[in-house]
Amino acid sequence: MLTKTSDALESDSEATAAQSSPASTDWQQPPPPPSGAVNFKVDLRFNLFKVTAVNTVAGTAYVNFGTVCYWTDPRLANWSEGTALPPKLWGPHLMLKNALAGLQEVESSFDLVDHVTGRLKRGREFKGTVDINMDLHNFPFDMGSIEMQFYTASHWLSLNGKKQCSGSRATSGRTYQLQQVREANEGEWLNFLWDGVIPEWTMHGVSTNIVNKDPNPQFQEHTNVPVSFHITRKPVYYFWKALLPLYLLTLLSMSTFHFDCDDFKGRNSTVSTYFLAAFAMLYVVGNSLPKINYLTPIDRVIVLTILTITSTGIISLVLTNVEAVLGKDATERWNLIAEVAIIVFYVIANLIILGRPYLELRTAVAKLTAVAKLTKVNTQQGGDAHSLDIDVNPTVQERLPTVKKGCKYIPLKNIAKEPDDFYANSLS
Repeated sequence: MLTKTSDALESDSEATAAQSSPASTDWQQPPPPPSGAVNFKVDLRFNLFKVTAVNTVAGTAYVNFGTVCYWTDPRLANWSEGTALPPKLWGPHLMLKNALAGLQEVESSFDLVDHVTGRLKRGREFKGTVDINMDLHNFPFDMGSIEMQFYTASHWLSLNGKKQCSGSRATSGRTYQLQQVREANEGEWLNFLWDGVIPEWTMHGVSTNIVNKDPNPQFQEHTNVPVSFHITRKPVYYFWKALLPLYLLTLLSMSTFHFDCDDFKGRNSTVSTYFLAAFAMLYVVGNSLPKINYLTPIDRVIVLTILTITSTGIISLVLTNVEAVLGKDATERWNLIAEVAIIVFYVIANLIILGRPYLELRTAVAKLTAVAKLTKVNTQQGGDAHSLDIDVNPTVQERLPTVKKGCKYIPLKNIAKEPDDFYANSLS
């Protein structure tokens, strides 16, 4: 015959008392920590549904995220199946620091998953736009990260959502300790639920961390949980829509040198037309950039094009006056030299302006690929099958500048799901 231990009997009596006299239990209080501990553990994982509409002009992105927390409340041990949970029951609450107005946060689940131990599960979903800070110095060959800044300072929210402790009202100290999910039946740390496709961008992986901060002046102990998507821009669009038209304008403006040197009126009319067309490209590109106080590579190409066309007009004016002194033959030679010199200078200047950021982008992509290979090696050596710890492998930090120190980077191919065929019939 099986007998219960004194601890089990005590747990049974507490649960029975709580169910028989719910008014005597303050459900808004957090669960008691284990014996000898100052706080209890809350296991955390994420459901990553979607990231899209990355807007570098507004500095925003649309996200659809889910947080899932698991914790044990001994007050609910041996809770009767079918009995509703107390409406004021305490539950952990994470908030999104960089959420913008209009972002929706909804409760997706609050369930007792183990009636014997009192194991609970809370799921919350975040849908809306978040603030992002992208480095555009190398636009359109830029790379960066879309970061979701989750945090808590022992914040909580009751089951019915009417009682909470958040913001400046957060309690002192750390009531609960966040950690990645440990149990296999409670899911993976990152549950990636889409194929990772972001229009205009290529996503390479995700980095995460759980950072326990020191107490602030109000003695609140924050826990930050950043989740960052590491992306590089696809620059092909800007080549066809901006760079190619600029190159064609510059090429056509070279027809100015094929007018007679003394035909200043014809030359001036041609230069003025192409100057205005090149200047208009500033406004076309401006629709893809915020108001920044520095020139991007594509801005420099536009300025270079304007200066090149302007130089063509100035040279035409000079040649018109020089012809009367040097004669027509000498002026034609200088006209040809000027045309060749401008073309050579324009090509070299473009290679200098665009070459460096392009090579940096290619290098970054290559390094991201190298990290994925290192992750495979790490797995073969018995390490984590999904992530690569920057602290354990400090050389990765140098190869992957968008990943912040202390974060674990997970290559996209390790977590992305195969896209679901909407029209495929699994029963056939």
